[in-house]
Amino acid sequence: MDRYDPADPYAPPGSDVNAGMAAGFGEAPPLAERGTRLLAVSIDSLILCIPVVPMLGIGAYVGWRTAAQYRNQPFPAEAIIMPQVEGMALFAGAMGIGFLCMLGIMVYQWVLISQTGQTIGKRATGIRIERIDGSPVNFGTGVVLRNWVMKLIGALPYLGVAIQIVDCLFIFREDRRCIHDHIAGTRVVRQQR
Repeated sequence: MDRYDPADPYAPPGSDVNAGMAAGFGEAPPLAERGTRLLAVSIDSLILCIPVVPMLGIGAYVGWRTAAQYRNQPFPAEAIIMPQVEGMALFAGAMGIGFLCMLGIMVYQWVLISQTGQTIGKRATGIRIERIDGSPVNFGTGVVLRNWVMKLIGALPYLGVAIQIVDCLFIFREDRRCIHDHIAGTRVVRQQR
């Protein structure tokens, strides 16, 4: 809507661009604290590591069983090169199941982000992702731009690691937006109760 100042009829017309957004979405919620964001990411990482525990346990069991078999006799080189077939089959099965479980957790987290702007960790800590204008995120902005693009950049040799570190350090800026937030046009705010 155009602003008109009757006191100055010669002033150029203008518009308050943010007036529509403020009326549509209400006042901007406060930004999420850095520590809260770290706690949310830590919770999400721990949840993603849960399927790894059985794989580690089965791997340790297969190694212990192989070592126990040759405890009182010389350890043949073939035992190192060709471990027991059934032990390797058990370990491969555990890896497959663990991978499918991890994939299921990631897909569930992506669906949560698309629908609510929150992961399990963000929901537990009371924060959410939203676009800069206050509108909710969708799959494209919340998952593809914010998550997948940074994962692809992080896969670059040497440069990817440096960019990942700089991405984390961007949280110390005044707007608390990391590089992945700038790519997606998002911010992380406290959930209004």
